[in-house]
Parts: sequence; structure tokens; C-alpha cells
Amino acid sequence: MVGWRLNRVVHALRKGAIVAYPSDTIWGLGCDPVNPLAVKKLQEIKRRPSTKGLILLGHKAEQFDFCIDKSTIDTLQKEATQHKQKPTTWVVPAAKNCPPWLTTGKQTIAIRLTDKPLIKALCSLLQRPVISTSANLSGRPPARNGLQIQRNFHTSVDFIIEDHDDHSSLSGKQKASRIIDLKTGKILRP
Repeated sequence: MVGWRLNRVVHALRKGAIVAYPSDTIWGLGCDPVNPLAVKKLQEIKRRPSTKGLILLGHKAEQFDFCIDKSTIDTLQKEATQHKQKPTTWVVPAAKNCPPWLTTGKQTIAIRLTDKPLIKALCSLLQRPVISTSANLSGRPPARNGLQIQRNFHTSVDFIIEDHDDHSSLSGKQKASRIIDLKTGKILRP
């Protein structure tokens, strides 16, 4: 995506926009995680209960310093490096200062690191991770491309980011990430 367009998307994210994008797994819907109104809007768009957890997607562990402690950041970086062969979401202890709308009443938060160039650029410009939840209405299959997102969400999504340089993102054949509890090593979703 051209730099000025991505800058426009990031500017809108900071003001509460909802974006759809191909992640390193499936198509996702996202918003700025530090904006509680945007998070609420995203949950309403998906018709998703506010008690259901959300995933934060970033490209380096330090981007999560507002919601997890330094020791967790170090452990996350080490484990993520060892598990790079498959996209992995980590359930980690949330810091005391983690925004409550991200933990949904739990003491943990879900985090995934990715090397996907589009996400790296987006998070670098935003200077933090983005919310990443599957691009679907709750309980329905995720959208497989931008056209399906447009059909399913009409004007509820402010931007649909296509990554034409990554042909795997256009196929929509990716699967959701596996989920591992960082503390126990237990696989919660293979």
C-alpha cells in the first residue's frame, strides 16, 4: 500500500476508524486498542459480546508495553522467535495498567507477533499494535476478501486495505492462528 494511503488509514485509526485487512492468518477487522469507543464500535459491528476477548496484533514485542510487563515482553519475544514457523497467538498476563476494555474482566490478554509487511508498516506508523479480530459477524465464517467484507459490513468498516503484493492474502484460504498460554505452554487452539 502506498505510504500516503497508509498514513491516511493510521490518522483515521487514531480517530476511531475500523479497518479491514489481510492479516498473517485470515482477514481481520481492527481498530486502535487504546480507543475504548473504537473497540466498542468494533464489537457492535461484529455483534460480538463485549466479554469475549480480543487479539492485539503487532510486529515487535515492545509495542505491547502499555498492556504487558517488561518481563512478559522478554518471554514473549523469546517464545515467539522459537515458534515462528506457524502464526501463534499468545495468552499472556495483562499488566495492572492494561486498559480494562482489552482484558474483558480477565487478567490476561491475547497477543500475536507477525512479520507481515503490511501489518509491520501499519503498526510502525500507529506506534502500537492493532486489534485483530476475524472479519465476520459473530458465529459466521470469516470473509475471504475485500469484496465479502464490503458485502457483509457495508459502511460499518471505514477502510478495506488490500495487499496486492501478497497473493496469499487475496486467496482467503488461510486459517486462524494457534493459541498458546505463555505461562503454562498449554495449546488452547491447535
